[in-house]
Amino acid sequence: MQHRSELEFPYAPLKPFAVSRRSSIPYLNIFLFLATVLTTTHVGALQFFPDILDAARNLTAGLSFSIPLLVILLAHELGHYIVSKRRGVRVTLPFFIPLPVFSIIGTMGAFIKMESLVPDRRSLFDVGVAGPLAGIAIAIPVSLIGLALSQVVPLPELRGGLQLGDSLLFRGMQQLVLRGDSSHATIMLHPMAFAGWVGLLVTALNLIPAGQLDGGHLAYGLLGRWHKLFSYLMVAGLVLLGFTMWYGWLFWALIITFTLNRLKHPPVLNPGDPIGRGRCWLAALTTLILITTFTPVPFKPF
Repeated sequence: MQHRSELEFPYAPLKPFAVSRRSSIPYLNIFLFLATVLTTTHVGALQFFPDILDAARNLTAGLSFSIPLLVILLAHELGHYIVSKRRGVRVTLPFFIPLPVFSIIGTMGAFIKMESLVPDRRSLFDVGVAGPLAGIAIAIPVSLIGLALSQVVPLPELRGGLQLGDSLLFRGMQQLVLRGDSSHATIMLHPMAFAGWVGLLVTALNLIPAGQLDGGHLAYGLLGRWHKLFSYLMVAGLVLLGFTMWYGWLFWALIITFTLNRLKHPPVLNPGDPIGRGRCWLAALTTLILITTFTPVPFKPF
């Protein structure tokens, strides 16, 4: 639950937590959410209509980006939150992370913090998988609607912009919605399509099976004590991608290594319980989602 993409930051270390008797109104959560609405709306407006004097078009473009993106992120976090409550795990409400206006998407996603130990590996797996499944269930229709509102533009008309990389899933949706020859053209994404693209990227980032990312929770549920070795292998793979494909993967490897509890995973109360065949099939599905949403080079200039 991190997105960090989300993008989203991880769970806090699992420790016993004393119940606070202070006000139950989540002022910090509300403030961070409203701040994220402002940053994503502003960034979305500048991305698509850099003329700051055209207030109406800027506001429309900004909200067309920020609203669907925040719905995707909120669905992701609520997936974690609802399943956590059903599994008897105490968690906070989502914390959104706004970014300054000079960023590309205006947010680092959202996260929730666990405030109690997880009963067993089955519960941890269920909590971890709920977020990505809920998020992608919203990101796919958002992408399809946004692509239907997008335009195919001849290549010579675009200069000095930012080109987005394609995941297998997003490219497939492009072919489905915008049928045509793309060898001499490119797609001018509608703000809503860009929000869907970001949602898919966030899903992929969170499903990387390392540390305390959502994928790390799934890996811990499946592999138990072998999780840490698997995390090291995944981080090594990101470093390799960073030197060969996109430098941003080096930054992401550092985040996973130094902010996700140094690739360790908090224990569960009953680590010996098997997760069952059904969850193994679900793990295979999430692996397929990771493969089809992963973008080796997310951003590159024209």
